[in-house]
Amino acid sequence: MFPSPHFLSFLLVVGASSLAASSPGTIGSYAGCAITPVNATEVSVALKDIQNTGCQFAVKSGGHYSYTASTIEGGLVIDLVRLNGITLSEDKGSAIVEPGNTWASTYENLQRSGVTIPGGRMFGVGVGGLTLGGGVSWLSNRYGWTCDNVIEFEVVVASGEIVTASTTSNPDLYWALRGGGSNFGIVTKFKFNTFPQDKMWYAKLRYNAAENVTANAAFADWGTVQSPKDLSNAAVLSWNAQASGAPVGVAILVHQKTFDNNTHPPVVDKFYDSKPSAIETVNVFHADIAENLLFPASILRSSLWTTSFILDADLLQVAFEIWNEEASALASISIQQIQIQAITKSQLELMRRNGGNPHGLGEQSQPLGFVNLWARWENAKDDDAIYRAQQRTEERINKVAGEMGLASGYKYTNYASQFQDPFAGYGQANKECLRSIAEKYDPSGVFQELSPGGFKVTKGAPQIL
Repeated sequence: MFPSPHFLSFLLVVGASSLAASSPGTIGSYAGCAITPVNATEVSVALKDIQNTGCQFAVKSGGHYSYTASTIEGGLVIDLVRLNGITLSEDKGSAIVEPGNTWASTYENLQRSGVTIPGGRMFGVGVGGLTLGGGVSWLSNRYGWTCDNVIEFEVVVASGEIVTASTTSNPDLYWALRGGGSNFGIVTKFKFNTFPQDKMWYAKLRYNAAENVTANAAFADWGTVQSPKDLSNAAVLSWNAQASGAPVGVAILVHQKTFDNNTHPPVVDKFYDSKPSAIETVNVFHADIAENLLFPASILRSSLWTTSFILDADLLQVAFEIWNEEASALASISIQQIQIQAITKSQLELMRRNGGNPHGLGEQSQPLGFVNLWARWENAKDDDAIYRAQQRTEERINKVAGEMGLASGYKYTNYASQFQDPFAGYGQANKECLRSIAEKYDPSGVFQELSPGGFKVTKGAPQIL
């Protein structure tokens, strides 16, 4: 249902500058109209009218995700772009960040004061979506995930009430928001821990296909053995498929300290020993790293897909080979990438703070490897082939992991496909707890039924058509 005339006129009264309306299809990809509230009160007005009219809606922070969770055909988009304030505390130990910011803009603001937040790694990623899904950062080995660095949330729940969620105020909602996504309300402020940070060391090591075994082994060793020795380090290893079957790789390495040219931290020695074909290093600010990692805007279609397993060099190599077999067959019609990452021992331990989070990993003792299967392509006619290849890749990796006794049901929400159910990987008890918290703060099911985008705690994943 399109927003009511009463709703549109009321918003014009309370703040004409907050309203942007159009004919269907001209806002975002599909939306009938959009509003750009400037504070929690205006978000509250919107949610109250949504309850009264049954209007379907979507909420947009950065709009970075690969499928259209932040827009809706013929409905209302609540675009948080003008909720973009950043306020650093007097002691520089915390900052209130509104969800209309991207992480790049947040870093640029805070670096003037010599501090940062363990937030997103790519340029266009919004503060809201990343945090509510978890948030892996270049700083996570030392400080934990983004969600675990939230001190409190300001949230507009379905009734329109504006509430605070913290360890002492609505602690159940505080727990749920650190991984439960958009099932509980619209967050209008995040209060984060901040940490001192100057320039950081940033490196790209490029690998030819012949080095895949040694590079993959170097990553597995980093994630299990090396990373606990130096918590200031982070690493991601990516491979891009080629139709020839000879993928090319790049390791992105970050350290919170700076290093001179032709030197590197010892914790990444094995990446250097793996004979990279090219090495680029620079000392830059946190914002500069984010700005160097852009989500390509020219590609029309994109899909993420993920799975995880107990990190092991042999299993990681098998996972790589499965992906390469499936992806190289589609390399002529799509860009296929596998991003290999680790949930290290220190990250797991830091998840236990402040009552834990819903991800279900706090008691996990062994580091996990997790992969982001990222496909980008142009033609809708190729959708089915690409989705099914991603699904097969996940299923084949999971099968081998199970046979090796290294399986993990966890799926990182921010990398999950629309055809996956990440909450199932949190464990049945945590999923049920999320469901009950959603029912408590949204008894009418506004965020379950009227906001179809994103992952729902009351529903499973749809099947590929």
